[in-house]
Amino acid sequence: MKHLFNQLKKKQGYDNRHKMCPHCGRFVSEGDTKCSYCDGNIGHIRVSKTRGSMQSDGRLETVMTAAGICILFYMIQAMKSHELMGYILELPGVPDIQFPEGSLFSAYLNPSTVVSIFAGSIVVPNALGTEVWRNLQYMFLHGGPFHLFFNLSALSYLGIQIKEYFGIRRFWVLLVVSGFVGGLCNALVSYWQSDYPGNTVGISGAIFGLAGALYSYYRATGDVLLADKYKKFLVFINILFIVVSMIGVPIANSAHLGGMFTGMALGYLMHIKSSWKLLQVFEQVALIALAVLWFYGLYRVALNLSDLDASFRYYQSTFLLFS
Repeated sequence: MKHLFNQLKKKQGYDNRHKMCPHCGRFVSEGDTKCSYCDGNIGHIRVSKTRGSMQSDGRLETVMTAAGICILFYMIQAMKSHELMGYILELPGVPDIQFPEGSLFSAYLNPSTVVSIFAGSIVVPNALGTEVWRNLQYMFLHGGPFHLFFNLSALSYLGIQIKEYFGIRRFWVLLVVSGFVGGLCNALVSYWQSDYPGNTVGISGAIFGLAGALYSYYRATGDVLLADKYKKFLVFINILFIVVSMIGVPIANSAHLGGMFTGMALGYLMHIKSSWKLLQVFEQVALIALAVLWFYGLYRVALNLSDLDASFRYYQSTFLLFS
Protein backbone atom coordinates (compact mmCIF):
# COMPACT_ATOMS: atom_id res chain seq x y z
CA MET A 1 0.00 0.00 0.00
CA LYS A 2 2.80 2.43 0.89
CA HIS A 3 4.50 1.67 -2.45
CA LEU A 4 1.23 2.41 -4.27
CA PHE A 5 0.93 5.79 -2.54
CA ASN A 6 4.49 6.66 -3.55
CA GLN A 7 3.81 5.74 -7.18
CA LEU A 8 0.63 7.85 -7.24
CA LYS A 9 2.52 10.82 -5.84
CA LYS A 10 5.13 10.57 -8.57
CA LYS A 11 2.54 10.30 -11.35
CA GLN A 12 0.10 12.93 -10.16
CA GLY A 13 2.67 15.37 -8.78
CA TYR A 14 0.29 16.90 -6.25
CA ASP A 15 2.00 15.99 -2.99
CA ASN A 16 2.98 19.05 -0.91
CA ARG A 17 2.43 21.37 -3.88
CA HIS A 18 -1.29 22.15 -3.75
CA LYS A 19 -3.79 23.18 -1.11
CA MET A 20 -7.56 23.56 -1.04
CA CYS A 21 -9.23 26.95 -0.72
CA PRO A 22 -11.60 26.80 2.30
CA HIS A 23 -13.99 29.25 0.61
CA CYS A 24 -14.68 27.61 -2.75
CA GLY A 25 -13.11 24.15 -2.35
CA ARG A 26 -10.82 24.41 -5.40
CA PHE A 27 -7.13 23.49 -5.39
CA VAL A 28 -4.45 26.15 -5.82
CA SER A 29 -0.66 26.21 -5.63
CA GLU A 30 0.98 25.88 -2.23
CA GLY A 31 2.56 29.35 -2.31
CA ASP A 32 -0.59 31.27 -3.31
CA THR A 33 -1.92 33.80 -0.79
CA LYS A 34 -5.08 34.59 -2.80
CA CYS A 35 -7.38 32.07 -4.44
CA SER A 36 -7.34 32.59 -8.21
CA TYR A 37 -10.97 31.39 -8.42
CA CYS A 38 -12.78 33.28 -5.62
CA ASP A 39 -10.12 35.77 -4.49
CA GLY A 40 -10.33 34.45 -0.91
CA ASN A 41 -7.42 34.88 1.49
CA ILE A 42 -5.48 31.60 1.76
CA GLY A 43 -2.09 32.83 2.95
CA HIS A 44 -2.53 31.09 6.30
CA ILE A 45 -3.37 27.69 4.80
CA ARG A 46 -0.47 25.25 4.91
CA VAL A 47 -0.02 21.96 3.07
CA SER A 48 0.41 19.05 5.44
CA LYS A 49 3.85 17.48 5.21
CA THR A 50 2.28 14.05 5.48
CA ARG A 51 -0.51 14.50 2.93
CA GLY A 52 -0.71 11.59 0.54
CA SER A 53 1.39 9.36 2.77
CA MET A 54 0.63 6.69 5.32
CA GLN A 55 1.96 8.92 8.12
CA SER A 56 -0.33 10.84 10.49
CA ASP A 57 0.22 14.41 11.68
CA GLY A 58 -1.50 13.69 15.00
CA ARG A 59 -4.46 16.04 14.58
CA LEU A 60 -7.14 13.40 15.01
CA GLU A 61 -5.30 11.58 17.79
CA THR A 62 -4.92 14.79 19.81
CA VAL A 63 -8.60 15.66 19.60
CA MET A 64 -9.68 12.08 20.23
CA THR A 65 -7.62 12.04 23.43
CA ALA A 66 -9.69 14.92 24.82
CA ALA A 67 -12.91 13.28 23.61
CA GLY A 68 -11.85 9.95 25.10
CA ILE A 69 -11.38 11.53 28.55
CA CYS A 70 -14.94 12.87 28.36
CA ILE A 71 -16.32 9.47 27.33
CA LEU A 72 -14.39 7.70 30.10
CA PHE A 73 -15.75 10.02 32.78
CA TYR A 74 -19.28 9.69 31.40
CA MET A 75 -19.02 5.92 31.77
CA ILE A 76 -17.82 6.40 35.35
CA GLN A 77 -20.74 8.76 36.03
CA ALA A 78 -23.21 6.19 34.68
CA MET A 79 -21.75 3.23 36.57
CA LYS A 80 -21.59 5.09 39.89
CA SER A 81 -25.13 6.40 39.29
CA HIS A 82 -26.29 2.81 38.87
CA GLU A 83 -24.50 1.87 42.08
CA LEU A 84 -26.37 4.68 43.86
CA MET A 85 -29.79 3.36 42.79
CA GLY A 86 -31.60 1.97 45.82
CA TYR A 87 -29.04 3.53 48.15
CA ILE A 88 -30.36 4.73 51.52
CA LEU A 89 -28.86 8.06 52.53
CA GLU A 90 -28.53 8.62 56.27
CA LEU A 91 -27.45 12.11 57.31
CA PRO A 92 -27.46 13.48 60.86
CA GLY A 93 -30.43 15.69 61.61
CA VAL A 94 -32.47 14.88 58.48
CA PRO A 95 -34.84 12.02 57.54
CA ASP A 96 -33.37 9.07 55.64
CA ILE A 97 -33.54 9.36 51.86
CA GLN A 98 -33.75 6.33 49.56
CA PHE A 99 -32.68 6.79 45.96
CA PRO A 100 -35.02 5.19 43.40
CA GLU A 101 -34.19 1.88 41.77
CA GLY A 102 -33.24 1.75 38.11
CA SER A 103 -31.26 0.00 35.41
CA LEU A 104 -27.76 0.67 34.11
CA PHE A 105 -29.35 1.86 30.87
CA SER A 106 -31.34 4.52 32.71
CA ALA A 107 -28.14 5.57 34.50
CA TYR A 108 -26.47 6.15 31.12
CA LEU A 109 -29.46 8.20 29.97
CA ASN A 110 -29.55 10.36 33.09
CA PRO A 111 -26.48 10.31 35.36
CA SER A 112 -27.13 11.26 38.97
CA THR A 113 -26.60 14.87 40.07
CA VAL A 114 -25.11 13.51 43.28
CA VAL A 115 -22.51 11.53 41.35
CA SER A 116 -21.71 14.57 39.22
CA ILE A 117 -20.97 16.56 42.38
CA PHE A 118 -18.77 13.78 43.75
CA ALA A 119 -17.00 13.55 40.36
CA GLY A 120 -16.16 17.26 40.17
CA SER A 121 -19.01 19.39 38.83
CA ILE A 122 -18.95 23.09 39.68
CA VAL A 123 -20.83 23.76 42.90
CA VAL A 124 -20.54 26.97 44.88
CA PRO A 125 -19.12 28.06 47.18
CA ASN A 126 -16.91 24.93 47.00
CA ALA A 127 -15.43 25.81 43.59
CA LEU A 128 -14.35 29.23 44.87
CA GLY A 129 -12.83 27.88 48.08
CA THR A 130 -10.93 24.71 48.86
CA GLU A 131 -12.07 22.89 45.69
CA VAL A 132 -10.82 25.13 42.91
CA TRP A 133 -9.98 21.97 40.98
CA ARG A 134 -13.70 21.70 40.16
CA ASN A 135 -13.31 24.58 37.69
CA LEU A 136 -11.18 22.24 35.57
CA GLN A 137 -12.65 18.80 36.22
CA TYR A 138 -16.22 19.84 35.36
CA MET A 139 -15.25 20.00 31.66
CA PHE A 140 -14.95 16.25 31.39
CA LEU A 141 -18.37 15.51 32.93
CA HIS A 142 -21.69 15.64 31.07
CA GLY A 143 -25.36 15.64 31.95
CA GLY A 144 -26.64 13.16 29.37
CA PRO A 145 -25.87 11.36 26.10
CA PHE A 146 -27.08 14.22 23.88
CA HIS A 147 -25.07 16.74 25.87
CA LEU A 148 -22.00 14.54 25.40
CA PHE A 149 -22.66 13.90 21.69
CA PHE A 150 -23.11 17.53 20.67
CA ASN A 151 -20.13 18.71 22.69
CA LEU A 152 -17.82 16.05 21.27
CA SER A 153 -19.03 16.74 17.73
CA ALA A 154 -18.15 20.42 18.14
CA LEU A 155 -14.84 19.51 19.80
CA SER A 156 -13.89 17.28 16.87
CA TYR A 157 -14.78 19.90 14.25
CA LEU A 158 -13.00 22.80 15.93
CA GLY A 159 -10.19 20.85 17.55
CA ILE A 160 -8.77 19.55 14.27
CA GLN A 161 -8.52 23.11 12.94
CA ILE A 162 -6.92 24.35 16.17
CA LYS A 163 -4.35 21.55 16.04
CA GLU A 164 -3.54 22.36 12.41
CA TYR A 165 -3.04 26.11 12.94
CA PHE A 166 -1.64 26.22 16.49
CA GLY A 167 -0.06 22.80 17.15
CA ILE A 168 -0.55 20.19 19.87
CA ARG A 169 0.70 22.19 22.85
CA ARG A 170 -1.39 25.23 22.06
CA PHE A 171 -4.43 23.05 21.43
CA TRP A 172 -4.22 21.89 25.04
CA VAL A 173 -3.43 25.40 26.30
CA LEU A 174 -6.50 26.82 24.56
CA LEU A 175 -8.71 23.95 25.68
CA VAL A 176 -7.84 23.84 29.38
CA VAL A 177 -7.23 27.56 29.97
CA SER A 178 -10.50 28.54 28.24
CA GLY A 179 -12.36 25.83 30.13
CA PHE A 180 -10.81 26.81 33.46
CA VAL A 181 -11.52 30.53 33.05
CA GLY A 182 -15.04 29.70 31.86
CA GLY A 183 -15.55 27.57 34.96
CA LEU A 184 -14.34 30.36 37.24
CA CYS A 185 -16.68 32.83 35.53
CA ASN A 186 -19.59 30.44 36.02
CA ALA A 187 -18.76 29.94 39.70
CA LEU A 188 -18.38 33.69 40.30
CA VAL A 189 -21.68 34.52 38.59
CA SER A 190 -23.48 31.75 40.51
CA TYR A 191 -22.03 33.08 43.77
CA TRP A 192 -22.97 36.66 42.87
CA GLN A 193 -26.53 35.60 42.03
CA SER A 194 -26.72 33.44 45.18
CA ASP A 195 -27.52 30.52 42.87
CA TYR A 196 -26.38 27.80 45.30
CA PRO A 197 -25.15 25.18 44.92
CA GLY A 198 -25.43 24.79 41.13
CA ASN A 199 -24.19 21.78 39.21
CA THR A 200 -22.30 22.82 36.08
CA VAL A 201 -20.82 20.16 33.79
CA GLY A 202 -19.63 20.00 30.18
CA ILE A 203 -16.75 20.98 27.93
CA SER A 204 -18.74 23.63 26.05
CA GLY A 205 -16.94 26.53 27.77
CA ALA A 206 -13.65 25.23 26.38
CA ILE A 207 -15.28 24.65 22.97
CA PHE A 208 -16.35 28.29 22.87
CA GLY A 209 -12.72 29.10 23.62
CA LEU A 210 -11.60 27.12 20.56
CA ALA A 211 -14.17 28.90 18.39
CA GLY A 212 -13.04 32.27 19.76
CA ALA A 213 -9.41 31.41 19.00
CA LEU A 214 -10.27 30.52 15.40
CA TYR A 215 -12.15 33.80 14.99
CA SER A 216 -9.12 35.76 16.22
CA TYR A 217 -6.80 33.70 14.03
CA TYR A 218 -8.77 34.33 10.86
CA ARG A 219 -9.05 38.03 11.68
CA ALA A 220 -5.31 38.27 12.27
CA THR A 221 -4.50 36.49 9.00
CA GLY A 222 -6.82 38.75 7.02
CA ASP A 223 -9.28 35.99 6.15
CA VAL A 224 -12.32 38.24 6.53
CA LEU A 225 -14.79 35.73 5.10
CA LEU A 226 -14.05 32.95 7.59
CA ALA A 227 -13.68 35.43 10.46
CA ASP A 228 -17.10 36.85 9.65
CA LYS A 229 -18.62 33.37 9.60
CA TYR A 230 -17.27 32.61 13.06
CA LYS A 231 -18.37 36.01 14.38
CA LYS A 232 -21.93 35.50 13.15
CA PHE A 233 -22.01 31.98 14.54
CA LEU A 234 -20.74 33.04 17.98
CA VAL A 235 -23.18 35.96 18.21
CA PHE A 236 -26.10 33.77 17.10
CA ILE A 237 -25.37 30.80 19.36
CA ASN A 238 -24.79 32.96 22.45
CA ILE A 239 -28.03 34.89 21.92
CA LEU A 240 -29.88 31.62 21.33
CA PHE A 241 -28.53 30.06 24.53
CA ILE A 242 -29.32 33.18 26.57
CA VAL A 243 -32.91 33.21 25.28
CA VAL A 244 -33.34 29.49 25.92
CA SER A 245 -31.96 29.84 29.45
CA MET A 246 -34.61 32.49 30.16
CA ILE A 247 -37.33 29.84 29.87
CA GLY A 248 -35.71 27.69 32.52
CA VAL A 249 -33.27 25.48 30.59
CA PRO A 250 -30.03 25.26 32.62
CA ILE A 251 -27.29 26.65 30.37
CA ALA A 252 -23.96 27.96 31.68
CA ASN A 253 -23.84 31.15 29.61
CA SER A 254 -21.19 32.70 31.84
CA ALA A 255 -18.90 29.72 31.19
CA HIS A 256 -19.49 30.04 27.44
CA LEU A 257 -18.73 33.76 27.39
CA GLY A 258 -15.74 33.46 29.72
CA GLY A 259 -14.25 30.66 27.64
CA MET A 260 -14.96 32.45 24.35
CA PHE A 261 -13.26 35.73 25.31
CA THR A 262 -10.31 33.83 26.78
CA GLY A 263 -9.92 31.89 23.53
CA MET A 264 -10.15 35.09 21.48
CA ALA A 265 -7.37 36.74 23.49
CA LEU A 266 -5.11 33.69 23.44
CA GLY A 267 -5.74 32.98 19.75
CA TYR A 268 -4.79 36.53 18.83
CA LEU A 269 -1.61 36.47 20.91
CA MET A 270 -0.61 33.02 19.68
CA HIS A 271 -0.65 34.26 16.09
CA ILE A 272 0.58 37.85 16.41
CA LYS A 273 3.10 37.09 19.19
CA SER A 274 3.80 33.48 18.27
CA SER A 275 7.50 33.62 19.23
CA TRP A 276 7.03 35.98 22.19
CA LYS A 277 9.07 34.53 25.05
CA LEU A 278 6.62 35.66 27.73
CA LEU A 279 3.75 33.91 25.94
CA GLN A 280 5.72 30.68 25.67
CA VAL A 281 6.53 30.81 29.39
CA PHE A 282 2.85 31.42 30.17
CA GLU A 283 1.83 28.41 28.07
CA GLN A 284 4.28 26.10 29.83
CA VAL A 285 3.44 27.36 33.32
CA ALA A 286 -0.31 27.21 32.63
CA LEU A 287 -0.14 23.63 31.35
CA ILE A 288 1.98 22.44 34.28
CA ALA A 289 -0.08 24.26 36.91
CA LEU A 290 -3.43 23.10 35.52
CA ALA A 291 -2.12 19.54 35.09
CA VAL A 292 -1.09 19.46 38.76
CA LEU A 293 -4.48 20.91 39.76
CA TRP A 294 -6.32 18.35 37.62
CA PHE A 295 -4.40 15.38 39.02
CA TYR A 296 -5.13 16.62 42.53
CA GLY A 297 -8.77 16.86 41.50
CA LEU A 298 -8.67 13.28 40.23
CA TYR A 299 -7.34 12.20 43.62
CA ARG A 300 -10.25 13.96 45.34
CA VAL A 301 -12.73 12.45 42.88
CA ALA A 302 -11.34 8.96 43.55
CA LEU A 303 -11.80 9.50 47.29
CA ASN A 304 -15.35 10.80 46.81
CA LEU A 305 -16.46 7.91 44.61
CA SER A 306 -14.77 5.17 46.63
CA ASP A 307 -16.66 5.92 49.87
CA LEU A 308 -20.18 7.24 49.27
CA ASP A 309 -21.07 7.42 52.97
CA ALA A 310 -18.07 9.58 53.81
CA SER A 311 -18.72 11.77 50.78
CA PHE A 312 -22.34 12.36 51.75
CA ARG A 313 -21.26 13.42 55.22
CA TYR A 314 -18.54 15.70 53.83
CA TYR A 315 -20.94 17.42 51.43
CA GLN A 316 -23.96 17.37 53.76
CA SER A 317 -24.35 21.17 53.78
CA THR A 318 -24.24 21.19 49.98
CA PHE A 319 -26.96 18.56 49.60
CA LEU A 320 -29.20 20.24 52.16
CA LEU A 321 -29.33 23.20 49.77
CA PHE A 322 -31.07 20.95 47.22
CA SER A 323 -33.95 20.21 49.59
